[in-house]
Amino acid sequence: MRFNPELMRQILLLFESVPAGTIFNARIQIEGFSPPEINETAKILLEEGYFDGIAAQRDIYGMPSVFVCRHLNMKAHEFLANARNNTIWKRVLAKAETEGSSVSVTVLNALLTAAAKKYAGIE
Repeated sequence: MRFNPELMRQILLLFESVPAGTIFNARIQIEGFSPPEINETAKILLEEGYFDGIAAQRDIYGMPSVFVCRHLNMKAHEFLANARNNTIWKRVLAKAETEGSSVSVTVLNALLTAAAKKYAGIE
């Protein structure tokens, strides 16, 4: 399965939308993405420390299918601070596609940070 930055963004935005003090505990459903794509990406985000939680339930193949998110970690908040703006997000993804390669999360974060600074007039 190939990493999909848009799916990462959508999952984190979903978790961010949960009111403070509330725990997300459900199957993640995002239009345009299959449950296996969503679950694999959420599993990676959990393993990489983007949110504090657990994989609460597994499917018949042993893959997580229900996630509990207690809260987003600072890594996720920093990513979303730069990725929330659709103009910046689309420019960064277009630049990555122009390069003709897949983008790692590290590179994606660096591109988003640089684009956000430029957009804000800092650089």
